Amino acid sequence: MTYAYDCHMHVLPINHIPLSAYLDFAISNGKEEAFAQMTTQNYVVDGILKKKGDALNLVNVVERRPYAQMALYEDDLRASYDEKLSPLADENGITLAGEKKNLHYDRLVLCPQIMDFNLPEKLGTYYSDAPAHDIRTQAREILEGIGEYKKKRPDGILEFRPFLGINPLNYDLNYIQDLLDESFCARKMLFWKKTRFYGIKVYPPLGFDPNPDDLLLMEKCELLYTFCEEHKIPIVTHCDDQGFRVLTMEESFKFTSPGRWAPVLERHPELYIDFAHFGQQYHKGGTGTKGLKEKLFGGRSKNPFEAFRAMNEYRQYEWQTEILALMIRYPNVYSDMSFGGSDKECWMNLKSVLDRAGDDERRIFESRILFGTDWPLNLVKVPNVLQYWHGFSESPLDPDFCDRMLRVNPERFLSINSK
Repeated sequence: MTYAYDCHMHVLPINHIPLSAYLDFAISNGKEEAFAQMTTQNYVVDGILKKKGDALNLVNVVERRPYAQMALYEDDLRASYDEKLSPLADENGITLAGEKKNLHYDRLVLCPQIMDFNLPEKLGTYYSDAPAHDIRTQAREILEGIGEYKKKRPDGILEFRPFLGINPLNYDLNYIQDLLDESFCARKMLFWKKTRFYGIKVYPPLGFDPNPDDLLLMEKCELLYTFCEEHKIPIVTHCDDQGFRVLTMEESFKFTSPGRWAPVLERHPELYIDFAHFGQQYHKGGTGTKGLKEKLFGGRSKNPFEAFRAMNEYRQYEWQTEILALMIRYPNVYSDMSFGGSDKECWMNLKSVLDRAGDDERRIFESRILFGTDWPLNLVKVPNVLQYWHGFSESPLDPDFCDRMLRVNPERFLSINSK
C-alpha cells in the first residue's frame, strides 16, 4: 500500500473563522490594511473583495460541514465538477502522469491544519467580547467529520493526519499540558476517544510569537517545544506574509520570520518543524512600494509609515533563504509548497533553487520539501484543487523528487518511518 500526502490543507467551516475580530482589526487599522491590500494579493481580504467569482467559490466550500468539505476534495480530484480536466483519482487511488511522470499511490493522506482562532482581545464594537472559538470544540467537529467520512465512504481513497492548532501564549501552563497530553499521549487520549493528532499548527499573524521576551510567555512556548521534541511531534508554522492577520504588519512580519525560530532551534535542535509556504513573500519593498506609499499618503506624514519600515526591516534576508539555511544546520527542518503552487512560477522557482545548490545542499533540500495545497484558501487563485494538482503534475520537477515530496519526506516528517 502506497500513500501520497497533502501535508498542508484545511477543513475550515465558516463558523470557525473569527470574522468579527478580523474585520475589527482591518477597520481599526484602515491605512495599514489599504497599504497591505495594494502591495500584495492578500488571499483573505483582497481576494474576496476584488475577485468575486473566486470568493464565492471559497465561500461555497467553507459553508459546508467538515465531512462535506472532505468529500468535496475527493470528488474534485475525480473531476466530478470539471469535464475539461482529466481526473487524477479513482477507486484505485491517485495518479500523476504529467511531464513524463508516472507516479501512482493507493491512498491519499490529507493533513488538515486546525487553526486556533480563539482570540482573547476585546473588540471595538458594542458587544465588545469576542465570540468564543474554543479549540477543543473546533477540533472535535473536524474529528467527527473524519469519522463521518470513514463511515459514509468506506471505499474512499482519503485518510487523515490532522494537526491541532494552538497558540500557547493565550493559555495557562496547566491547560497547555492537558491539551498536549490528551491529544498525543495514548494512555491519556480520553477526550478524543479513538482519534489521534499527528502534529501541532501555530500561526504567528494571529498573535503567536515563537520566541517571546516575556519570561512567562517563554515558559509556555518552552513547554510546547520540549514536549514536541521529546515525542517527535512535528510543528507547522505559517510562513508567508499574507493570511489571517490581527497584528500590525511590523509585528506579523517579525513573528513570522524564520529567523525568529533560530534561537528556538538552538535550544531544541531535534525539533521537527515545517515552515509553510516556503517562506513566500508577496509584499514587495524597495522603490516601487515606496512610490506607492507616497502616492497613497502624499508624503505628508511626519512619521515613517510603520508597515513600510517593517517590510525593510524584516526583509533584510529573504525568508526562503533563511529556511534553506536552517535546513542545512538542523536535521528536522522542512518546508511545504502549499498555496504558492497555484502559480507555475512557484515550481520554476523551486527547480531553480535546487539547480543552483551544491550537491550536498541539494540532497538536503530534496529530502525536506513537502507537497501541500492550502485548500480551500487557494481557491482565490485556482478554481479547484484538481487544477492545483495538475499544475504540480505538469511541473518541470524531476519525478523522483516529486515522489519524495509526496511520499518519502512526509512519512519521515510525520515519524511514520525512520528512513
